[in-house]
Formats: sequence, C-alpha cells, structure tokens
Amino acid sequence: MVFHCLEHADPPDAERLRDLLNLGLRKSPEQVQEILALMHRYGSVDYARDLARRLILEARSYLEALPNSRARATFASMADYFLERES
Repeated sequence: MVFHCLEHADPPDAERLRDLLNLGLRKSPEQVQEILALMHRYGSVDYARDLARRLILEARSYLEALPNSRARATFASMADYFLERES
C-alpha cells in the first residue's frame, strides 16, 4: 500500500508520507491516521484489497491440481474464509 500510495500521490502528499514513515515507531496516533487517510485518498487500500482477492483466487485455482485430501480441503476452506472475510 505504501508503494502504491507513493506512486500515485501528488508530490506534496508523497513527501508528507515519506516524512511520516521516516518517524518509525515514534509516530503519534494522529500521524498514523494521516498515513491511513493518504492511503485511502489515493486508492491504496482498495488496491491492496483487490490484489489480495486476486491472489487468493489464483492460489485457490491451483488446489484443483491436487488430489482430494484433508489438506486440500483445509487450504480451500482457508481461501474461502479469507474471501468471505473481505466482504
């Protein structure tokens, strides 16, 4: 999300994000909220959700190559859980 935001933010917002990130663990709760607001403003959170969903669907499709087993069912169930949790 950070890379996406830096890539899409206008220069002043990208600079502000870099400054905030450089604070490391010394960020205040307000500064963390500012980072999140920037990520929402530039669609970075939605981008990450969409990417995660696509990767889960791709990974789940690879399970079809495995024989039916308890492990396959467990992985499929996990993938389904992550997809449903997104909703």
